[in-house]
Amino acid sequence: MLFDKFGKDIYIAYGEGNSVVFTADVQVSKPFLGWCRSFGNMLKVTAPQLIADKVKEFLTATAEQYK
Repeated sequence: MLFDKFGKDIYIAYGEGNSVVFTADVQVSKPFLGWCRSFGNMLKVTAPQLIADKVKEFLTATAEQYK
């Protein structure tokens, strides 16, 4: 699935437990942020911090709709 989304120019490694760590060049867009959201708590953007912050802002804005 990662290759389908990001192509062959990604780095994949095993993380702790059952986790997988990957690095890919992305275009930060609403579709990308929605893709991240679709994984719920099974995906965490850790770097760069600017993109992690954008994901957090997107999730916060989405959650605000349900208050």
